Amino acid sequence: MKKLLFALVLLTFTTFGIVLSSNVDAQLPQNNIRQINYAHEAPVDTQPSSGLPRQNQLLATVLASQEQKTQLINNPSTPTQVNLSLSTPIQLDWANSPGLTNAKKRYVLEVQVSSTGRPVGNYSVYLNLPNLKAASDVDTYYIGPLNFFEPLNPKDKSKTFQFDLTEELIQQVKKGEQPTKISNLTLTFLPDEGGGPEVFVDRLSLREL
Repeated sequence: MKKLLFALVLLTFTTFGIVLSSNVDAQLPQNNIRQINYAHEAPVDTQPSSGLPRQNQLLATVLASQEQKTQLINNPSTPTQVNLSLSTPIQLDWANSPGLTNAKKRYVLEVQVSSTGRPVGNYSVYLNLPNLKAASDVDTYYIGPLNFFEPLNPKDKSKTFQFDLTEELIQQVKKGEQPTKISNLTLTFLPDEGGGPEVFVDRLSLREL
């Protein structure tokens, strides 16, 4: 009787151990799968964001480039006029259309000058000035100065100035002073004071941005 009871107890413990071991083994793969799935659900993003577009560099179109050697008169009462013919006309047919201000292009004039020495004073530059004495508001044609606070290039005694003509051209078209298709520009140079070394306009160029 005791042997039979001992055998039953031993069989019970053996069966319980087998069942417990099988349950543990069955749970281990599930835990591993859960960890793998969790790793895929929350990956680490090591790549930088590429959603923002890169800003493209604006390319300039040359509408005119003219070499010359025009001496600027050193007399405040005597302006010097220089004409610039455009190989590609400026199209401003949209200037009178409202709502197109954001689509407009920019027109930048470059003026390269040289001198035999350090120029004295400044030169006021005007765009398409009809007549210096007859113009009611000369400032509306003013685009900027030629100033010589900084020294000229020591190699060729030259200096280059840039002027944005966009707003002045638009206003002249709106007032009917210029056509919507512009093929020629007139620049007027007027010194603030007389005297000083000679100043020359060596090159004019116009770029569309």
